[in-house]
Amino acid sequence: AATLSNVTPNVGDAGVTASACEYAGSGYHKINLSLRRIPAAQVSIYSGICARAKQDGLAGMGDVACWYQDKHEELHVIKGNAFIIIQLDRNGDPTVAIKGAMTKALGRLR
Repeated sequence: AATLSNVTPNVGDAGVTASACEYAGSGYHKINLSLRRIPAAQVSIYSGICARAKQDGLAGMGDVACWYQDKHEELHVIKGNAFIIIQLDRNGDPTVAIKGAMTKALGRLR
């Protein structure tokens, strides 16, 4: 059975607003999306961290995009003042699926 969990938006340290949702399917399949709105003064900090990480296959995705680790199970993208994190747990290589989910998330970003 699949479940969908939502986390209501909240304001964290230094004016960062965050919200998240998670969808868990049967077995090992689970996706988590987190959206953080960061103050303009902090965008360069987040962008700099991501710019030093692996970016293979992510050209043109947001302003800066990077893989959090080599298995491509977590993708970080910064677009404007939005910092989006998608984590995908599934059998097999998650690369194509997680990039597709991020493309859809970016398309809905306002």
